[in-house]
Amino acid sequence: MQHLLDAVKRAKIILILGEKDTGKSTLTLTLANQLFRDGFRVGIVDADIGQSDIGPPTTVGFGEVTAELTKLADTTLRGMYFVGDTRPTGHLLQLVAGTSRMVAQALANGMEKVLIDTTGMVAGQFGRVLKTQKIAAVAPDLILCIQRGEECEHILRSYAAFRKPAILRLAPHDDCRVKTQPFRQNHRAAMFQQHFVAAQEIRCSLDHIGIFDTPLFSGQAYSSEELQELSRKLTHEQPIFWGERVERELLIVTANKLTYADFIALKAAIPGLEFARDMMVDDFKNLVLGVLNPRNECCALALLRSIDFQARCATLFTAANPEDIAGIQWSRHQLE
Repeated sequence: MQHLLDAVKRAKIILILGEKDTGKSTLTLTLANQLFRDGFRVGIVDADIGQSDIGPPTTVGFGEVTAELTKLADTTLRGMYFVGDTRPTGHLLQLVAGTSRMVAQALANGMEKVLIDTTGMVAGQFGRVLKTQKIAAVAPDLILCIQRGEECEHILRSYAAFRKPAILRLAPHDDCRVKTQPFRQNHRAAMFQQHFVAAQEIRCSLDHIGIFDTPLFSGQAYSSEELQELSRKLTHEQPIFWGERVERELLIVTANKLTYADFIALKAAIPGLEFARDMMVDDFKNLVLGVLNPRNECCALALLRSIDFQARCATLFTAANPEDIAGIQWSRHQLE
């Protein structure tokens, strides 16, 4: 244990690596408390987006240790970055960017030690790319790797010839518990529920805020008459609630998914069209959004209740102050 503490005290940025159920969060908690008792200003970056303790799921959270912790959620939340899902797959860029940004914020806020708790995604090519890119982005001084065998060596061996990061390999504690899938789901649901406990429904104009991570409202909108004309071109006529075009691309919102024949018909009806994408109204139901304040920081999550396309207004369920909403970040993650 002393060897571990000595290594941690020599480092400023410490990344904790390992598969799920190896005790990464427990180690993070133990080290955070010890460093706090030793007089350091300690920040924790929680990059485990599916089992978040600092900030809600779908986000990378940064918390400061302001008192001894009984759990990671006891930190004082200082910032969060919206990734948009509870799984790293398909969101590597956002997860790496979010982790990097939260580490930078921790350092800018004067943290003397920054502990980074990561997801258990270490297997295969995706796990290797995710972790090596995260290491490149945050430049840790020390990697603490908890592994049962050699499951992380395909990641670690690439750093053998470098002076930094230092690598310390640890075995999981004998008392390390396995979290079942229902346990993980219940924890995630509880963290979402806690985040939305003070939320209320608000109407938010989409005309004067930034909209990110969706093609919606980025093109030239079709008129109601044009949408009706396009609707008649479909093999099974149905309402088109929204349509817009960006150069050679078309985006439309319908009640039911379009068929291949529908896309062929639209391409024939619209000169120069090369690509068409459809979204369904149900795709927006309880969609998790990130709320950005005027400083371009994620200040809260929101659930999208509905969109009035003609008025370009959204009904959001959020704890954010409506006056603080300068942008929203889209996702594909829906809460049931």
